[in-house]
Formats: sequence, C-alpha cells, structure tokens
Amino acid sequence: PYEVFEIPDYEAKYYCILRIAMESDISTIATLNPSTILLLCQKIEKVKDEAIEDIRRGTLTNRVNISGEIRKKIESRLKPNPKRADELLEIARKRGGELLPIDMWPSLELIECWKGGSVGVYISHLVKYFGDKVAVRDFGYLSSEARASIPVCDTGCCGALAITSNFYEFVPRCEMERQDRRFLLAHQLNAGEEYYVILTTPGGLYRYNIDDIIRVTGFYNNTPIIEFVQKGSIVSSVTGEKVYEMQINEAVNKAAELIGADLQFYSAFVEWGSIPRYAFLVEFMNDLSRENKVALLKHIESELVKLNVEYDVKRRSQRLGSPVLKVVPQGAFEAYRSKRV
Repeated sequence: PYEVFEIPDYEAKYYCILRIAMESDISTIATLNPSTILLLCQKIEKVKDEAIEDIRRGTLTNRVNISGEIRKKIESRLKPNPKRADELLEIARKRGGELLPIDMWPSLELIECWKGGSVGVYISHLVKYFGDKVAVRDFGYLSSEARASIPVCDTGCCGALAITSNFYEFVPRCEMERQDRRFLLAHQLNAGEEYYVILTTPGGLYRYNIDDIIRVTGFYNNTPIIEFVQKGSIVSSVTGEKVYEMQINEAVNKAAELIGADLQFYSAFVEWGSIPRYAFLVEFMNDLSRENKVALLKHIESELVKLNVEYDVKRRSQRLGSPVLKVVPQGAFEAYRSKRV
C-alpha cells in the first residue's frame, strides 16, 4: 500500500515492505537502484522470524516505529495466514535456516533496475538471492525530466533512443567546452562515441542541458542505441588529472573482480595535504585479509593508470600522492545514506 512509502523511519519502512512481500506471490521487482533490492535481501535474514510470526497472526509488530494512522491503514489489509507462515518455515528449513527470495517467490520472472553507471557493482550480487534464471532488464535512460531510451533486451544497459517522446540534440563530449561546439541530431551520431544530451520535451523544457553523458553503442534500424555513462560535472581534477566517475567505477569494479572482493559500497574523494591524494572509502560484504586489501588498492591504482593518461603523468611526476584505502564497518554507508535522506 502507498502508505508504506510515507513511513519516515527507514527500518520500519523496510520491515513493512518485507513483511507484506514475504506473504505475497511476487512476479516482478522494480526500483531504479539495485542497491535497494540488495539491501532488502540482506534484511530478510534479520527480520524473517518476526515477519513469519506477523504473517501467521495477521499482525504488524509494535516493535517498528509507525504512526497510528499509517499503521491502521496497513493493518486493515492484513489477515492471519498460518499456511503461508508454515510454507516459509519449511522453505527456510530446507536451506538450513536461510530464507532466500529465489525460494520464497518462485513466480518471480523479472527484475527491473538500472544496470549501468555507478550502480553496476550491485548487479552481480543479485545472483546470490535470485539465481541466474530471473531476467534483469535495465530501466533505460530515465530521469524526472524525460524518458529518453527504451531497452529492448535483458543484456547490458542500452536502449533505443525514445525518438517519439522528445526532441534531442547532442554535443560531442570533447567539444562541450568549446565556443564552436556542434549540436548534432540523432541521425548524425556515431557508434562508440560519447555525447552530452540537450533536451526539448513536451513538458516545456527547451534546449535543456541535463548535464548527462551518453554513449552510442549501435543502432536499432536507424535509431541510435544509447547507454548512460555519467553526469558531466562528476569529474575531479586537482592537478589537471581529470578523473571521471566512470573511470573510478571501472577501476574499482575491475580491481574487486580480480581479487574476488564483494563490495557493499564505495566512494572516492580527494584527501588534501602537502601532496593531494585520492582516498577510497570501501564497505565490504565479505571479510578480506590485509594482503587482499592492499592488493585491491594496488589494482585500483593500476587500472586508473591504464584508463587515464593524465592521472598516470601526475602520479609519476609526484603531483599526486599514493592513493589510500579506508575500510568502513558494515552498515556504515546505509546509515550515512539514511542520514542524508
């Protein structure tokens, strides 16, 4: 019910979502950020006993912080369901006490979420909870301003440009800061190249620079197939190195893959000093030895050097110091995100 989304306490909100979902026959899960799906999956283990008892009795535990009016609206939809409670207990028993979505929702056929940009790190972790048979379809290039692409397959995060919804102009990425930059139309784009998007929409935006960079990966008939790369303004440059978000994403993800590290979340920032350096805040899903943490940092550095020649030059010329890895405890990023929200 919509009222669940009006609950200000995030722990209470997550509990209500899971308590209701665990009783239901779910066929699709849709949310923009896959980290939300992973977060809910991780919380199943913590709440399953209480949620199963609530399902059995048709109740909503008083432990969660929910206002009386919202609680009343949610509880009006609940009924005792001992059959489902017993089913969930049996499902967990067969897994040695663990309750996984793949067992709990056998009718699940589709997960819809973003798959590219900075959220790609989460996609590989969905297999643990949903197996490899459930289709994962990208939401497409979508914002509050416009829907700009329509995915036509489950692989990757590309979609055909939504040419019937908006009018688009494109500025080649390398020309955006130039006075003589070109404004190209959809039929003038080239596969493999990146562009800034300038939007004109039926909602009233006229030649609006949304500050998004997209990449053309091919064509569907004559229509460009595009994927979101990053926000144009997300670049860090303290000595001229121009490190972009997508380079950080690629370097961290590749490094994690090389040593088998499961990352819950990561963030990079400049740490100022007599010689500035990049710091990487990382929250791990699994325990890593000190040796592997050191190896992760070395691989990040190595990948950044490959991806960004200016970063390589600034490191070798000692204008940038050695990067540092800072490990935060599990749950730290979710606590930070909740605080910011």
